[in-house]
Amino acid sequence: MSERYEHQSRLFSLTRPRKGWRQSVNVGGVRFERDDASGAVLAIEAAAGNAPASLRQVARLLGERIARLFPDGAGTPEVRADARGGMACAYAEFESNDGPDRPGASVFVRAWLFARAGVLLSVTYCCPTAGRDADRAAVDRVVASVEITERPPLSPGEFLSLALDLAAGASPGRRVEAAPDFGLLVDGETYVPLGNVYSVYLHSGGDAVAFVRRLLDRMIRAASRAERLTFAQARPLIRPALKRRDLLTGVNADLIHAPYVADLVVTFVLDYPHTMDFITQGAMRRWKVGLSEVYRAAQENFATYSMPYEVIEADPGRVVVFTSADGYAATRLLHPDFYTIAASRLGEEFLVGVPDRNSLAAFSLSPREFRLEMLAEIVAEYERMEYPISPSAYHVSEYGIAEYTEGSLPIEDGSFDRPSPT
Repeated sequence: MSERYEHQSRLFSLTRPRKGWRQSVNVGGVRFERDDASGAVLAIEAAAGNAPASLRQVARLLGERIARLFPDGAGTPEVRADARGGMACAYAEFESNDGPDRPGASVFVRAWLFARAGVLLSVTYCCPTAGRDADRAAVDRVVASVEITERPPLSPGEFLSLALDLAAGASPGRRVEAAPDFGLLVDGETYVPLGNVYSVYLHSGGDAVAFVRRLLDRMIRAASRAERLTFAQARPLIRPALKRRDLLTGVNADLIHAPYVADLVVTFVLDYPHTMDFITQGAMRRWKVGLSEVYRAAQENFATYSMPYEVIEADPGRVVVFTSADGYAATRLLHPDFYTIAASRLGEEFLVGVPDRNSLAAFSLSPREFRLEMLAEIVAEYERMEYPISPSAYHVSEYGIAEYTEGSLPIEDGSFDRPSPT
């Protein structure tokens, strides 16, 4: 892993802490937590907008942020402000009796707020008061390395608007409209997803107009090939795609699908290198095949996919996270090897969450506090991710899968007995 880290938003970069810290990334920032039991956390969050330019304004905003995050016990800490590397910066350190992650606990806090070129970047370090100086040098090294990008990239909404304008101009004879799942729908049938395109754009650093025009032209031409395919030609390309049922409205009402469990359905796509074409009732009529034949092709093709996963000992429970960069992480819940892999690490019964397209996590039923924490995390991920699927958890056993609600099963809430993989 490179020592230098650039966030996917391209709003900021920094030097990672050295060994002993775990990294987790979200849409707006990055979080580092100590591997040991110290409870120390370093959180960095960025926002693009009308960032203040003066040191006095930045200092005032930091004071307001501290009052909001630490309402009980921070008092009125001294906030200092200066210029660092072309950025306005405000800084404060203090003790509080009510940390955001540790209600009622005595914590030591160091807080910075940087501003430059329309971007606000907050950096917050929090640890138990007794360890206030344990990470000072490491945190100072990270803070000294912070850089804010001078020109923020397009937001997802701006990117979608640009893509719509360019696609309509490049295809004057076709109807192009926005689809609910951050994509384009061409002629009411061909779906062109923009998630991966946007991700590549964020890391390209190039001119947005030229980049989007070049990619969209290639994607729309590739997607239109589906209209000329026979079923024999299309069959090797068919894949399942897990979606939530309420997406099957409006422009998506004609997508063929099969019920799976509760609010989840299985849709079907033609998988190309740079686009994904959802299969519609019209395509099935052209091919003169039924849903069962499409489903069988999808199952056979998807069974060849690998099942990369990571076991996380989230004491006192265990999580099995299935990871992939192909857009089918959540859909791996349908893979024939899923239950065998998860059960060997979690036991015959466990829970699973698919909060968004790129997330699939199976986790132990007990103990209760761990289960409740995971259920809350599923809801939080569902609410903040770009491709949400479901805020629910599902109970999985050798007998099948069903939606889970707390209290719906007789669970012995003792400690988790970790099975050893065979």
